[in-house]
Amino acid sequence: MTDRRVVVTGLGVVAPLGIGRDAFWEGLASARSGVGPITRFDASSFEVRIAAEVRDFNPKEYVTQRKSLKLMKDDMKMAVAAAKLAVEDSGLDFPAVEPERVGVVIGAGMLAIDIVELARAVSVSVDNGVFDTGLFGAEGLANMVPIWLLKQLPNMSASHISIAYNALGISNTITAGAAAGAQAIGESFRIIERGGADIVLAGGTEANITPRTLIRDTMLGELSRRNDDPEGASRPFDRDRDGRVLGEGAAVLVLEERGRALRRGARIYAELAGYGSSVSMRGRRDSGGGGDDGKASSMMRALDDARCSPDVIDYISAHGDGIPEDDVMETAAIKAVFKEHARELAVSSVKSMMGDLGAAAGAVEALATILGMWHGVIPPTINLDHPGAGCDLDYVPHDAREADIRLAMSNSFSRFGQNATLIFRRMS
Repeated sequence: MTDRRVVVTGLGVVAPLGIGRDAFWEGLASARSGVGPITRFDASSFEVRIAAEVRDFNPKEYVTQRKSLKLMKDDMKMAVAAAKLAVEDSGLDFPAVEPERVGVVIGAGMLAIDIVELARAVSVSVDNGVFDTGLFGAEGLANMVPIWLLKQLPNMSASHISIAYNALGISNTITAGAAAGAQAIGESFRIIERGGADIVLAGGTEANITPRTLIRDTMLGELSRRNDDPEGASRPFDRDRDGRVLGEGAAVLVLEERGRALRRGARIYAELAGYGSSVSMRGRRDSGGGGDDGKASSMMRALDDARCSPDVIDYISAHGDGIPEDDVMETAAIKAVFKEHARELAVSSVKSMMGDLGAAAGAVEALATILGMWHGVIPPTINLDHPGAGCDLDYVPHDAREADIRLAMSNSFSRFGQNATLIFRRMS
């Protein structure tokens, strides 16, 4: 076993509940909802018209190379901002840091194609109602901005952050849906453990409140239709939940080798003690209302990695997305892993306040977990008025709760079956 331990020394977040560590925590602790009517585009004709948008975000405050803004989509801008906030919070003096020992690993969404940007190119390529590839090659492409592709590639967030901090170590991108941000943190943990880096900027980002995403997820039947009650729309584990809510945001953690952090006198928020990941082969429809062996396996692997038994975990930040089958399966998986201790555990879902942030979700929720440990307060599950069938754990309903959190678990599960679990230990 390696003797290189990994700690968290910086936190940066851009989310519907606030920008920056303190504003974000105030939103969580006050049980505030960040969901509202969509303002990013005219959604009046859509079946779903609500989302959790990031408000009052000015990327010029965070992107020092202004020319780079022309090459960035919103997810990239938010990722760079979260990284800047995390680095400032860490107190690291980057000019004095050996660049080859610094890495960047970011969870990101797939190609973030905006149909508005393609509209002109497609429209001039249609002949008598039929899309003509010949016309597209001859005329359509001429209506696309030459740098268009650079704004779409998921690896660009990590690239922009690497450039901003002259990080010459590993640069990687993980695209695993809602598990991506947590997997990015977990894989960065492994990189530092094995000596591949001393510092890694790790997290996730996604800006998925677009007409294309709204159409796709509505057709999949995953989104809440509570347009007349946006703040009450995201209601994980509740009897009346009817789906998840789209959100957007980014979070970056500064992960640092513990000895290095102690030598420089860094403030240490928590130790990253364990990481587990797995794949679920059983979907919602064939779960039979039961658990999910893949989700349980992810949690067990994280516990084994942290070398701790289930009964020492004090709190679980659940994936809890508000999709009826998902919440039941996660609850059953928690029971399968924690046995009798499941009844003593506090479990909550911060998605109730800010929706599902896609590839950013795992990173933002990990950051929320760490802040909960730091402040001794468990963020609540709001809108939980009547627990649904099969959802019978202590989900910390409505209001934040003071608690002594020594060990906490954060779960992130994607719709495609990727699972990731992180365990954080309070540094005493």
